[in-house]
Amino acid sequence: MTLTVADYRKMAGVTQAEMASHMQVPFRTYQDIEAGKVTFRPLHETAAAMALIRIAAARQDASFLPAGIKNTLRLAASALPPE
Repeated sequence: MTLTVADYRKMAGVTQAEMASHMQVPFRTYQDIEAGKVTFRPLHETAAAMALIRIAAARQDASFLPAGIKNTLRLAASALPPE
């Protein structure tokens, strides 16, 4: 199943404006992506995934993250040296 930018936003339970901010794109650009006026490119998908990670970190709750993102974070965390 391919996720849309709206799917990512709904997973996080945030508004369009909040998602745009977390994706670090202008609000109007976000609206155009969600409305299909701008193609949802791999760059946007990466930005949406990073937005979910930022939101999860801010909430200290990763329960809403898709399995693929959780697995990537686990792999990355295991590669970090101990502090």
